[in-house]
Amino acid sequence: MTRHYAMSRVRAGDYILPANDAKTLWRISRYEDGPTNGLDLPRDRMFWGCWKWSYPIEDWNAVADPLSWEHWDYQEGLLATRAEAVEAALSMSGAAL
Repeated sequence: MTRHYAMSRVRAGDYILPANDAKTLWRISRYEDGPTNGLDLPRDRMFWGCWKWSYPIEDWNAVADPLSWEHWDYQEGLLATRAEAVEAALSMSGAAL
């Protein structure tokens, strides 16, 4: 799937991605998960996931700290690569090629 907008880096392993529809914001981030959090895996490891901005995109500047995790709704995770997380976000946005 082709991206129409560039990602903005927040910090290492944490990015903001406007969806191709220009109405949705995604957060693509790396996180650690595994047996420590109840998953049936041999060990904790790093994964990628995507979170959707929980407000209308116009409210981005109105929120005191838009990068606070409380403003993001988990959508998909346990992905091996950042590219998979971007693809998942764009697919959920209904982006067309």
